[in-house]
Amino acid sequence: MLATLALLAALVPDAAANGQTSHQWITLFALERVPPGDLADFLARDDVRDALLNGTMFPDGGYGVGDDYGEMAHWEPTQNLYLAYILANHPAPYDDEGAQHVAFLLGMMSHGMADQFYDATFMERSKAWDPPESWACCSMDEATDVAFAAVQGQGVVPPKWWPEELLPLFAQNGHTVDADTVDQGQSFLGLAIAYVGASSQVEATVADYTAEFPWACGHQADPAVIGNPDHEADFVAAYWQVVWDRLHGDTGWSSPVIGSQPVAGGWQQVLDHTHLDARLAVVFAKGLDPSTAEAEGAITVAAADGTEVPVTAHVFYGYASHVVNLVPLADWAADTDYVISVHPGIRTYDGLTMDEPVSVPFTTRTPPTADTGDTGAPTADDTAGACGCDTTGDAGAFGLLGLLALRRRRS
Repeated sequence: MLATLALLAALVPDAAANGQTSHQWITLFALERVPPGDLADFLARDDVRDALLNGTMFPDGGYGVGDDYGEMAHWEPTQNLYLAYILANHPAPYDDEGAQHVAFLLGMMSHGMADQFYDATFMERSKAWDPPESWACCSMDEATDVAFAAVQGQGVVPPKWWPEELLPLFAQNGHTVDADTVDQGQSFLGLAIAYVGASSQVEATVADYTAEFPWACGHQADPAVIGNPDHEADFVAAYWQVVWDRLHGDTGWSSPVIGSQPVAGGWQQVLDHTHLDARLAVVFAKGLDPSTAEAEGAITVAAADGTEVPVTAHVFYGYASHVVNLVPLADWAADTDYVISVHPGIRTYDGLTMDEPVSVPFTTRTPPTADTGDTGAPTADDTAGACGCDTTGDAGAFGLLGLLALRRRRS
């Protein structure tokens, strides 16, 4: 076993985000969060499961072979070209080979959304709370992936398939890659899952990885921690609905905000503005033009009496990404209700403009005990889809990129 692990580890380079096994579990968790309806029925089909898992793996394949197609596959500009191809060649109801393309696309988009939210929240905490020497020498995604697999279970290596129709779409976005390179990348991802699965069965190996990143490995499966796989799945499920609607003719911008941290109506926000858990996040339905989301006054936060708390808005991965972190510049007041206001004028990277405001209420107050009858949490009267992501009900609740080569992170 140890010789096998050493061989696989030598074949699979380092990375820094969710690992492949974690990505698969995020997709599987998200399947459980999709409400009953056409999308849930589609995702429940046995004939699309392998395509969904292959698509979930796919964006990291380029890192293993040193090719930019992997980075491009993470983001909407390439994903949207694929969506347009599907609409033009395999329109709804997706009862032909188009079903495989739709499932593969949803897998890709699960991967991209999960990485964005994980990196903007969970990874930022690991950088602050795990040993700096581990970040200098080791792979956080590899360590957390092994630790997560040890708790949740091994990933699976589906029969390898990826749509060659993607090759001209990469070219349309200015990058040429051949089929052999992409095929090799997808093979690397299978090795990554095999390595993590084997490692997760060796107690000493799991302990070694956990010692490298003790906070991150110790909280991957903690449902009360912001940005872990279980939490990411909520946002993936909400994003899938947006993509499904687009596959049926919607713009994807009718409900611009798909989630938030804290969730709409969330309790007990951390008060100390210097603490990472005092930060807020807003997750958008489409990739953004950062200049509009980061502009002064585009997103504000105020108490119920109108007293504004200054925040700095940062689109975490910049152009065409979805997650806006809001860093408070002053402490939140105790026992106080607040509202995040997302104002009209924010634009997507491809030119859609937000026309109506969105409000996300939250509070620093403690949840009432069950016998008080108090329902004093702020209400979500105008959330316009501002969450629907919280499945834990826990107010505090507010990587192998499959072990593959170091990710080129956006600034």
